[in-house]
Amino acid sequence: MSQVNTIFEDIFPTSFLLHNNQLTTAQGVLLVELEGLNVKYEILNKAGAYPLTLQYAKTWNNIPTTPSYFSNCNNANIAGISIPKKFLSGDFNGDGKTDIFHLKQGKIFVYMLDAQNNLKLLCTQNDSRINLAYQSLFGDYNGEGKTDLMFPMGNPSVLFATCMLTGVAFNIIERNMVFSTTTTNNWTPQTGVLSTSNLVANDIDGDGKTDILKYFTTTQNGQSMGKLSIYIYHNMGMSLDIRTIFFKWCIYT
Repeated sequence: MSQVNTIFEDIFPTSFLLHNNQLTTAQGVLLVELEGLNVKYEILNKAGAYPLTLQYAKTWNNIPTTPSYFSNCNNANIAGISIPKKFLSGDFNGDGKTDIFHLKQGKIFVYMLDAQNNLKLLCTQNDSRINLAYQSLFGDYNGEGKTDLMFPMGNPSVLFATCMLTGVAFNIIERNMVFSTTTTNNWTPQTGVLSTSNLVANDIDGDGKTDILKYFTTTQNGQSMGKLSIYIYHNMGMSLDIRTIFFKWCIYT
């Protein structure tokens, strides 16, 4: 395989089907590469003697853009630019294969690879609470084996909307959580102190449900030591009416 020299928009782990409709024995990687206003997808997987082999390539050439316009300042036509978007991966329908989540402001698209390795649109959801300015927390919050999406209503905020994915549609619940978004990257030149904090979604205790980890770091110029504080919010399960996710927290410093 020839070496690829480029800058990728994103890289995901992925699983997909072989020609005989069987899952590959090893995970591959899905590369998302911007080519002008187009988006190119490439799947690479270990095969034979090669570490990675190109299995599939597809270029999406109809990405939505803002309108083009004529500028009187320089007498030139100005082309539209790509509408802000995010690409994420997860198992939306619980079939064990990786699907693609395309997020744009106020809308989600979910795609899968069919038996012919073509991208197929599974479903879409319009919701004004989907804001690309805020962090998206992907995970399995109800333990059903499907990927869900949690996103905050602000920064800082304790109010989160959780998008529970059923495989064919979305069920969005909105609740206050025991953790909050305080995504920061604060640099104080006068003291040389850098403070950061963020949320991480992961199944920390291995019970099949996604937990939330929140970390704070503080470092200072001229100092060899810094401070790291970690708060872990264990997912204790959902209420009987499937409207609330319960979290219990502990702290490590």
